[in-house]
Amino acid sequence: MKYLFSIILALLIVQTAGAQGISAGLRTGLGNTFDITSAREGVKNNYWEKQLFLRYETKGRLAFEFSTTQYNYTYDEVPQILETFAPMDHEPLALRIQNNNIDFGLSVQYDLSCPALRDKCAIMKNFRSYLGVTAVAILNERTEIATNRYYKDGRVAESRIRQTSINDLQFGINHTTNYSFNRFFLTSTVTMTISPWGIGSFAPAAYTENSMFNLRIGAGYIL
Repeated sequence: MKYLFSIILALLIVQTAGAQGISAGLRTGLGNTFDITSAREGVKNNYWEKQLFLRYETKGRLAFEFSTTQYNYTYDEVPQILETFAPMDHEPLALRIQNNNIDFGLSVQYDLSCPALRDKCAIMKNFRSYLGVTAVAILNERTEIATNRYYKDGRVAESRIRQTSINDLQFGINHTTNYSFNRFFLTSTVTMTISPWGIGSFAPAAYTENSMFNLRIGAGYIL
């Protein structure tokens, strides 16, 4: 998945290098997953993420951004003992879940910067503040690592099951700030997204992590 992440960036930069109003860059920061319907449980997972982005800023106040974000996290679950007609040949001891994700995000943003303030203050002239909506598709590589003790010989062994799929689509809001100097700019973004399919008591266990909150900083270059 890391190789796919690099290939996507290279292809996008090549395709848009000659376009006007296009910038590209890198952000990194802290991400969290949580269940928005159960605030008492707090944050489900913390992780460090790396984001590559492409932006197109119109001559007006609209801006469009496409991004790919890579991150991974691990957590433990209580092994489930299944009731079957035939006796089990092992005792479940532990179950660890590894998630390696790539998010594909698309944002539409509106420039909130005040032209009058930029004209009066030299520092604010190169400052931009954007508020927008975003949609994120999550490509997930999930690995279940089960540790079992086998009754026949007392042997303890691990088994792995790996699945890759686009397992969620989330929607939300984001706020982006950019400060430019020449063709370079510093950038920061705050994003919160929610999975509409993961809210409510009817939701399956796969959607208990139904929200994400991200804080990122980075730099970009105007192509």
